[in-house]
Amino acid sequence: MGKQQVPLWVRGTAFVREYLSFITLAVLFGWPSPDTATGATKTIINLLDLAVPLAVIWLVVTAFMRTASFHYLRYLGGVLYDIVLLIVTFQLACRFLVQIQGVINDIIDGAIESPELAISTVVSVYLVIFLCRLCIGKSKVQSMSVAYGRPTAPIHRTEASLMLTAVHECGHALVYALQNTHPEIMRMGLAQESRGNELRLGYMESNVALDGRATRDQLYWRMLLALGGSAAELAVYGKQYEGALEDMRTWQEQAGRYLQNGFGQVLMCDDGHDVSLRHNIAAFNALHAEQVAIVNRFMRDNVTLLTEMATELRHLGALDKQAITSFLGRVSISVDVPTFVITG
Repeated sequence: MGKQQVPLWVRGTAFVREYLSFITLAVLFGWPSPDTATGATKTIINLLDLAVPLAVIWLVVTAFMRTASFHYLRYLGGVLYDIVLLIVTFQLACRFLVQIQGVINDIIDGAIESPELAISTVVSVYLVIFLCRLCIGKSKVQSMSVAYGRPTAPIHRTEASLMLTAVHECGHALVYALQNTHPEIMRMGLAQESRGNELRLGYMESNVALDGRATRDQLYWRMLLALGGSAAELAVYGKQYEGALEDMRTWQEQAGRYLQNGFGQVLMCDDGHDVSLRHNIAAFNALHAEQVAIVNRFMRDNVTLLTEMATELRHLGALDKQAITSFLGRVSISVDVPTFVITG
């Protein structure tokens, strides 16, 4: 059954009850009519009288500009609705000003008699507002630094989440076994810290530079390194999890350098044509599929060692170079998994 349509008369009376009743209440509570205003308050109300037609014109124009698909009845209904609300607000404001016109007239008359006092009062109010905004701004900056900096209070994580992070980081670490040499600095751990808008739950760090001039082997190995974490998850859990955005950005950057230097399929010039775009996308996808197959095979061959290493990392919370290299020395490399000679 469809939604029951509310009768028009019900909607109309609800509108009157919701908005026009405010004026009725104002009259019942003795708020005087705007016609009884005197002195400076009368001048203010006269200025508001002049502003109402301008506000109506503004409503008509802005309502027309907001209309995506023009419908006359809908447009006129919306404009009339806004105009009625404007008049209601104007009437309430004027009646309220008349209600407190004694205070308003005294303030304005005092300002005319003593301009220096009026100016100093305005400046004082401005300074108070400025200081309040300054304090609020500082509190916002401090809250942002807490949210985006290293968390002071650790976020509660389950045992399964910690083990997943350990498996992911150990997957990156095992790819170092495909090099003929190991970096001088190697460390990995489970830690919570933020990088930009992303929360980093673990790390595998070394002094291997990912920029500067590189050989073909170095670029290819770097791409396998980026894919190692997700491949380890697949080998241990039989599925992959989200959280490898930074890894994929690294892979795309290194893959772009690899293909642009003519080490894989030759990329076509970016001329904006569909043919060249499809060719280049196919080249990236083919390279990605080739490397995913390699790193998945490598992780499957070493899944027992990978699980043992992840368990050790989970237990200790961090592994240094000596501990990492002891696991790398036990890695099994099949004939269809390439190794790389890194000379510098």
